[in-house]
Amino acid sequence: MRGAMRRAGGVLFLAACLALPAWSAPAGAADPQVRGYAGTGGAAASGDPGAPYVLVTVRDATECALPAGVTGPDPRRSRGIRIFVAGERVYPTPPGTDPTEVYPAGVEYAGPDDLLIDVLARPGQPAPTSLPLRLDCADRSGTWRTVIDRAVPYGGHGNTLPVEVSTVAENGLVRVGDIRALYNQPAQVRTQDVTAEVDGRPAQVVPGERDGLMSVRLPAGTGRGLRVLTVRAGGRSQTVPIRNGFATPPPRRAAPSQPSVDPSRSVVLHSVPTLSDLPADPVTGGLSLGAMAVLLLLIGFPSQPFNQTLDEHEEEIRRRLRALLRRPPQPRPRSGRLPGPVVFALFCVLTAGLTVLVDANVTTAGTDALVLFAGFLAAIPLVTLAYSWTIEVFARLFSDTRGALAVLGWAAALAVLCAAVSRLADFRPGYVYGLIAGFVVLREGRRDRERGLTAERGGAAVLVGAISVLLLSVVAYLVLDKVHPAATREDAAIWLRLADAVLLTTFVTGVQGIVFGLLPFRFLDGQRLFAWSRAAWALVYGTGLLIFFYVLVFKHAEGTARGADLLRGLGLFAVFGTVSVLVWGYFRYRPDPAGPGPRGWPWFAVAVVLPLALVIAAGTAAAARFAAAPPPATAAPEPPGTSSPAASPVTSPGTSTAASPLAGPTPTVSALRCERRDRDVTDPQGRTFATWTCPTERRGRVYRTPATGPATGYLSAAENWFACQLPGGPDPDGRPGTWLYTQGDDQYENEGWGWFPASFVSATWAGREVPELPPCDFAP
Repeated sequence: MRGAMRRAGGVLFLAACLALPAWSAPAGAADPQVRGYAGTGGAAASGDPGAPYVLVTVRDATECALPAGVTGPDPRRSRGIRIFVAGERVYPTPPGTDPTEVYPAGVEYAGPDDLLIDVLARPGQPAPTSLPLRLDCADRSGTWRTVIDRAVPYGGHGNTLPVEVSTVAENGLVRVGDIRALYNQPAQVRTQDVTAEVDGRPAQVVPGERDGLMSVRLPAGTGRGLRVLTVRAGGRSQTVPIRNGFATPPPRRAAPSQPSVDPSRSVVLHSVPTLSDLPADPVTGGLSLGAMAVLLLLIGFPSQPFNQTLDEHEEEIRRRLRALLRRPPQPRPRSGRLPGPVVFALFCVLTAGLTVLVDANVTTAGTDALVLFAGFLAAIPLVTLAYSWTIEVFARLFSDTRGALAVLGWAAALAVLCAAVSRLADFRPGYVYGLIAGFVVLREGRRDRERGLTAERGGAAVLVGAISVLLLSVVAYLVLDKVHPAATREDAAIWLRLADAVLLTTFVTGVQGIVFGLLPFRFLDGQRLFAWSRAAWALVYGTGLLIFFYVLVFKHAEGTARGADLLRGLGLFAVFGTVSVLVWGYFRYRPDPAGPGPRGWPWFAVAVVLPLALVIAAGTAAAARFAAAPPPATAAPEPPGTSSPAASPVTSPGTSTAASPLAGPTPTVSALRCERRDRDVTDPQGRTFATWTCPTERRGRVYRTPATGPATGYLSAAENWFACQLPGGPDPDGRPGTWLYTQGDDQYENEGWGWFPASFVSATWAGREVPELPPCDFAP
């Protein structure tokens, strides 16, 4: 009963670990950010030039968010919005209501969940110093939910500059007009006296057709969505929010669940993070610890029925295998066999060749594939001898019998299985099994790895060997952190690349040798350690699992990618577990060969094997979906300072396009634009840049200079950020070149910083400047 409860608890814990990425997001929506601003204007709506109005910005109103795929400022494309002021509904105006008896109001979307609300004072009455505002939004089911219900302070209109400010930027300009000048009266505010700021940055004031009329030019790099404009003159000011186009959700560099690698590069050699690149977030650490704990439970306890089944039916299994392989039961004579060291060397070459198959780019990587093969050719015997020779030295302390190095024939088959599962699950750097030999003696014609040692000493020998491999792996990884950056440069010497490959493959082979070699199955050394001390087995095996998941499996910060990584990391363990359950179930539930009995095997197959197969198939499909799913499609974003004609029928009363003198024509929307990000970056030379994100049509290399040549990195995402642009040499297709400064997803040298052809971002930018992106102010 306790065993069943433990296994059930382990299954539940595994489900919790699989669901953890989803739990890492906050369960509830944060309160929206609300702020009020005092403005003047709205003459067309109120009939009173200079009438006060209040602008309210609502940011991060997730309950009011536009449906997926919907863009543009039109609130009618939302699920539903209602606005109340002082208990009266002002938007949408109730049918039959006299507009002069309410607070005229309008609303626009400046982003998917950012709103700009405009409320005029009741005609003939002064506006209060705070606005009692209530905002209701409809959810997916059509149920109305109150998002805001409170008084929003805005400071009053006592010292407000008497100008009308358009709340919509057009072509990067915001129109501003003195209230009197708008109606052909002498201006109170002269253009030359006005200064302006946008988000605290100085902005240029552009004179209009007559004194008192002007425009404010947005500073370069002003982001889309809600911005704050302040105009000053004569000791008075007016600060109002403006809508600079429509802000699509800030696109992050969309790292695929498995980052693409330049086809001419080895996947394995570029899929192991160095020490400085390891994830530091608590979710990744928690997932690694959770996966370790789950596998310790699910591998340790169910292995005993499997091993007991092998013990009870060993002769039958051997007989069936001999019949399957058509091999006679008597041992082959030793005469004519190759010497042990020669066989070991041949198996090292064979296993290294099979292990290279885990690399998805093995057929296109060229020199990298040869370097990877050389790395495994050195790492496999190194790890094998570090493990087996340590055990042999320990065993000789208690036994006079000397063992001879002998290969494990099934290790080559296991290498093939590892490569196949790696490619099927797209697991990088791949499953690697390199413990291909051990020291054995012959007893009565059969190999004996126990060598007459007691169970305690045999288990202790395995413990010493495992610790030596872990130490070797850790040392190799620490040295790799120093060597790898220089070895991945385009012009790195071949000896440096070979050293890097040996260190990397030694780490991968050593860690995975512990993870798979210490599985507590009867035919592996893990059972000897497990039988001697479960605590020692859990300590060493758990350490190997923790390193395996933290360094080799979890390489992403996004929840979905972490889920796919976890499924891939569990792939080979699922195969081992399924095989063990099938073997145990077959011998447990098959018909009794001694006579008629219940045929339990078909029922076992239906009750256990079929659900297992469905779970594994679902996990594989989920991993494939996570890996192949493209980023969510979004409509082409508006360029800064524009608004879509189809999406702007609703206007704020203070800036009515129907009657306000500040209204102007609405320009058309460009098909492709880059969007300003809210994050700056610093390159290795210490230069800091603002960044723009652009949808990218083609993947490709990042070059050392703005021309084709040595590469510093590789861009693999569908959207990428860029810092600035320069003209340069022809692109890789020979077209005129405009080059964008960025950082690659894969980094070969200079931390991946370099130049990417603009024509790869969009073919329309071949030889042309990229809109919005500033020129680089440094020489490459």
